[in-house]
Amino acid sequence: MLDQMLMKFRRFRFKRPLRIDKENQDRIYNNICTLSQPSFSFYLMVILSTIIASFGLLVGSTAVVIGAMLVAPLMGPIFGIGLGLSNGDQHLIKNAVISEIAGIILAVTIAVLIGLIPIRLGLSPEILSRTQPTIYDILIALFSGFAGAYAMVDDKIGSALPGVAIATALVPPLASCGICLALQQWSLAGGAFLLFFVNFLAIELAASIVYWVYGLAKPEKEITTLSAFMHRFWLSMVILVFVAIFMTKSLQQIAASRALSESLQKTITTQVAAYTGARVADIRYQYEDDKLQVMAEVLTPQEIDAKQVARIEKTLQTKVDPAIQLIVRSMISRDYDRSGYVFISEDEKARRFLQNKQNVFISKASGILKEGLQLYPGSNLVDIQNVVEKGVNNLYAVIRTPNVISPEQVAVLEEQLFEKLKVPIHLTVRSVLTRDVDAARYLYDEKYVGSQLSGEELRFHTQLEKTLSEELKTYEPAANLLEFNYARKGNVFLVAAKIRTPVVFGPEQVKQVEKGLRKKIEPSTQLIVRSVLGADATSEWYLGEYDDALLDKVTN
Repeated sequence: MLDQMLMKFRRFRFKRPLRIDKENQDRIYNNICTLSQPSFSFYLMVILSTIIASFGLLVGSTAVVIGAMLVAPLMGPIFGIGLGLSNGDQHLIKNAVISEIAGIILAVTIAVLIGLIPIRLGLSPEILSRTQPTIYDILIALFSGFAGAYAMVDDKIGSALPGVAIATALVPPLASCGICLALQQWSLAGGAFLLFFVNFLAIELAASIVYWVYGLAKPEKEITTLSAFMHRFWLSMVILVFVAIFMTKSLQQIAASRALSESLQKTITTQVAAYTGARVADIRYQYEDDKLQVMAEVLTPQEIDAKQVARIEKTLQTKVDPAIQLIVRSMISRDYDRSGYVFISEDEKARRFLQNKQNVFISKASGILKEGLQLYPGSNLVDIQNVVEKGVNNLYAVIRTPNVISPEQVAVLEEQLFEKLKVPIHLTVRSVLTRDVDAARYLYDEKYVGSQLSGEELRFHTQLEKTLSEELKTYEPAANLLEFNYARKGNVFLVAAKIRTPVVFGPEQVKQVEKGLRKKIEPSTQLIVRSVLGADATSEWYLGEYDDALLDKVTN
């Protein structure tokens, strides 16, 4: 029975539904042969269409790419191959194949050269859209091939050929392939060439069917049985089927990727919207070590902390993928209208209210302290902080002063604060000793009251202090001069200095500083240095100046 069915299959003859007269057959045949010839005009149009397509792809201009499709001549040889296979015309097949291969090589080469131009704009969406062909591209090419071949045999609709050229888009995939090769994007280049190859096969097969239907095959070469038709075109059909299977998988992957992207976007956007003023700016993801790593960039007035990220991640693991690992990048942003912040949470409002209230309190306390310090000449308020503990305002004040503020004086200041602010207050004062000096004498310094330096003595004292500090920093930049005394003992000018330094000043260093003093101040100088170990340091190096107030500002 099976043998009988195969015999009937082999003997089955097609009945063509359409016929055209002999004169039109010859005209169409000659026209297709002309389009398949490897001529100067053919190669020129390939070059021009490739240049137009390449620059259109680089700048992402759809209109320019469409213009390149209209002038591209590569569809002619494909029609010639289809007609040659239908007739078994080896000469036509040879000419058409030479034209098509030469056109492909020329187009890819021109695109590579354009892609090597130093001024690059990257891979535009127009390029990327041609690097992931799907089963839809086969269907488009197949039906475009039917339309193009039909337009060739029917003069009434010959004007439809430009539309077919746009639909099949033969040159843009080759131009995309060349640009990707120039940028060393091998997989993308392969995808672009696969799109061209699919278009080629589908158009060739569709054109062959149309030419058979219209009886363009020569009588002695005519294909009349199904087995003969399959024998002639089996290779093209098999390749097309395998490519279609591959592209179907590619389409499934693209669909799955889009579904995942949409699911991530929807879930993260919904979760982030729960935080006042926060909104998703961008979402990226990749698979690494069997985990889906998701990076979400969020514009937000307050940063998304670890606990909030954990809650969003748990929701994603429930709704999208159990293996998701979420990273949220908080990009702090502020939205304003004429009334101020647009997005601000109730907690933030409360925090800012307390902060403003605290700022008002500190401002009032600062004014009261400045007024009280007028009783102590040379004293100035540098900084003030407040820490509320158990209903008591603990004020920490840093005061630059020539003389230490005594406990009795602090008590007076504390009483003044309490009387005017009407709240429990505990005042702590840090005295930072300073010396104010003019050209004649030291100001506000009890140490020098009754024995003020002036004139030549003051100039010598100032020069000695400056020189000593400079010489110390020459050998230890982090060394700071705390105090010094000097006196003449017989034939020796004795100088005793107390310094704050990260390392002990040894005899060799003291000797070098002493040489500097002998050269610049007094040849008989003898120096004694007392090192007090200590220094202010950052992650880079020691700070050059010593300032107790600096540490106090940070810690308070």
